[in-house]
Amino acid sequence: MPPEDIKVAVAAQYATCEKLHHLIVTRLWQVEEASRWTNFLNQSLGTLKKRHEVAEDGLRAWIENTQKECAEISKPTSSVTTNLLKAKESLYSGQSKYEDLEGLLIAHGVTDEDLTMANESGEDSESVKD
Repeated sequence: MPPEDIKVAVAAQYATCEKLHHLIVTRLWQVEEASRWTNFLNQSLGTLKKRHEVAEDGLRAWIENTQKECAEISKPTSSVTTNLLKAKESLYSGQSKYEDLEGLLIAHGVTDEDLTMANESGEDSESVKD
């Protein structure tokens, strides 16, 4: 495989790795969001229990709704965690492919400087055609 083609493949694999990195960070923020909303709901529930002992009927209705909301928020968290693990596996796979391509570049004598010059000259996957 010509070094120019390998350069394009490495650049494409790098973009894939970056995309997966951002997906993982997004999944982490989804988990954090669910955790923060759960904490808010639990904290507000505690506050309302202390302040509204007189209005027990209204409070019971609010507690039931809050518990339903907490249950719904907790369900996606396990789904998000599963998706995060899948994304992590994809990142490792992409990283492995990147390292393989990097090894090919090294074997063909392509240096980091060659890649930098290729990126600066505006070469990309759209400008390289068969």
